[in-house]
Amino acid sequence: MLGAAVGAKATAIGFVALPVGLLAILTGPDRLAPRIGRLVLGAMVSAVVLIPWLASNANVVGNPVFPLFSGSMPGHWTDAQAARWASGHHAVPSLMALWNEFVRFGIGAAPTPDTRWYAQWSILPMLLLIVGTGSMFRRNARSAAIGPLVMIVVQIVFWMVLTHQKSRFLIPVVIPAAVMLARCAAWLPGHVRCGAAALYIMLPTILYLRETNGAPAAAIGGGPELSGAFATPEAPPSLARWLNHDLPADARVLLIGDAAPFYYERRNFTWSTVWDSTICSALEAFESDANPYTHVVLDPVMLQIWTASGWSDPQLDLERVTPLLQRKARELARFGDGKILYEVR
Repeated sequence: MLGAAVGAKATAIGFVALPVGLLAILTGPDRLAPRIGRLVLGAMVSAVVLIPWLASNANVVGNPVFPLFSGSMPGHWTDAQAARWASGHHAVPSLMALWNEFVRFGIGAAPTPDTRWYAQWSILPMLLLIVGTGSMFRRNARSAAIGPLVMIVVQIVFWMVLTHQKSRFLIPVVIPAAVMLARCAAWLPGHVRCGAAALYIMLPTILYLRETNGAPAAAIGGGPELSGAFATPEAPPSLARWLNHDLPADARVLLIGDAAPFYYERRNFTWSTVWDSTICSALEAFESDANPYTHVVLDPVMLQIWTASGWSDPQLDLERVTPLLQRKARELARFGDGKILYEVR
């Protein structure tokens, strides 16, 4: 499972594989040799599971661990792209970022006006601070908490050093946190345990019912939004509705800044993440007389985020892209999230 996790997303190296590896060394038999043996066995099995991912990367781009080591191994990225990717995947450790993005996320005032500020963690981080500190002073609780606590510390350090410190990347912390809290709770008196469980169930419910007018899960699946059921004269149908149902079947769509086209059913569109150069090449084709595209989707908010973060290619500067679209296309619709749909003239 560790190999599968890393194959799904490389950040699982720090959030899953490394913490579990340390746990294998720190816990278990009294003798060190069996612990090392199970660590080596787990690493070998994980490597076998990773072979398809490694082989695919090597075949497509020449680097089996792409995008890791893109600056020093073969691949299709330029040095500038590799440098931008590297800059986006490390950060200066910040306790303030940890406080805002984990401990108090969604509680109190947002650190910046554009932050999506929902209490997704509820009181879990605060419980971890209280229980983790308290467990160090009780022998039984300490032995129960030490393994999960080590995993959490490794995950948080990895998050602070090798990610761009967004709250959602800490979701793997939930697993060792739940184990640690459950183990420590087992040492509480029965009536205290029941009361604590009831309280912990109620508090998240109260927090979540405050979101989206008391329906925090209303948009899961996206059915009404994708069908256009929420459309009004002031708010047109969703972009997904336009792309999936309202454009001609032979439309060719260029997505600029929209790097998550999971709700779009059509296959004849061009998109890329911020790190790739696909959109830059597509823009060059768009500017030429042989432009292959009939429609363009622009996400100006995301382009501004990419530029402000230092990740974006200079060709995707909003001040360059917007005049180009206004000259060669006409605006069809604007959407609530800021995205704009253009039809090429």
